[in-house]
Amino acid sequence: MKPIKFTKKAIFSIVFLLFCLGFSVPSHGQFSAEFIQKSGPEEVVTKFYVQNPFYRMEFEEAGRKGIVLVDTKEGTSKVLMPEQKMYMEMKSEDPRQLMKNPFQALDYFKSMGAVKKIGKETINGYVCDKYLIQYEGKDLMTQWFSEKLQFAIKIINHSDEDMVLELRNIKEGPQDPSLFKVPEDYQQMNMSGQPVDK
Repeated sequence: MKPIKFTKKAIFSIVFLLFCLGFSVPSHGQFSAEFIQKSGPEEVVTKFYVQNPFYRMEFEEAGRKGIVLVDTKEGTSKVLMPEQKMYMEMKSEDPRQLMKNPFQALDYFKSMGAVKKIGKETINGYVCDKYLIQYEGKDLMTQWFSEKLQFAIKIINHSDEDMVLELRNIKEGPQDPSLFKVPEDYQQMNMSGQPVDK
């Protein structure tokens, strides 16, 4: 079977989005939204779903659609590739991921305390706390975080050409549990794109 390869930018985007949108989802964190990714003039619109303790993010890379499923209770993330009916799973606390996984790196930056609250703003109808995250004196990202949803409504990634990530048309309420499960006919792959024996 031919290995599945992701570009470094694709992997960075996936794990960065996981970090930015938050790992802590309380019982009232239930909603769906349009997920906007904007880099320069290009804007990609996909879907985003939250049902405590899970969330689901859809994305597109080089014309191929993908899905990320996060279990905040278990601390796992699954990246699904619908066209190939395959998925990869990552443990968020695995120290081996820190050096090669931007998600863990950004989590580390936040734990270093380089987070500054710089005000409040209303984004898409939600009052948000605005934070600036820095590392070694450089701006890494700006984040607008909704206390009501316990999620970031908007993020600007200053390390990636000021890429903008935003949740729009948010609809609060319970979600279909099947959205957060890997279909039974999907094959698990490792990070090298090889099948995982079960």
